[in-house]
Amino acid sequence: MASIAVAWDEAAWRELYPQFCSSVTSEQLSMLWKMAVTLIDNGEGAILPYDPAKGIYAREIALYALMCHLATIATQDAAGQPGTLTNASEGSVSAGFYMPQFQAGGVSAAWYNQTPCGRNVFMLLRRYALGGIYYPVRHVHPFG
Repeated sequence: MASIAVAWDEAAWRELYPQFCSSVTSEQLSMLWKMAVTLIDNGEGAILPYDPAKGIYAREIALYALMCHLATIATQDAAGQPGTLTNASEGSVSAGFYMPQFQAGGVSAAWYNQTPCGRNVFMLLRRYALGGIYYPVRHVHPFG
């Protein structure tokens, strides 16, 4: 069965995330969408299901939340903020930021946990993560 691709609907996305209406341009969103569908497959054989006729929206929800995450990081970068704010002071002005440490295997939970939208994406994707839980089994030969 052919997989249905999620179509990018900028107006619907801006309705869901109005905080970006004035801070992110349509051109920036277009590029962020390309990045989002690179990180979460939106093509033939995508793991996350999407079938609006059957009420299945997992991929759309994940992609739109990922767009929120990417837009948040992009606007933080544009403001000169190097990462997630961890502490701040007022007298003699001081601020501390956290930059996630990446594992050699690629994007980690720390990258997603930089924003509330990213945390939502990570929780949605965990269900479809490759790998699993290993339950060791002790095999006993019947003849000793």
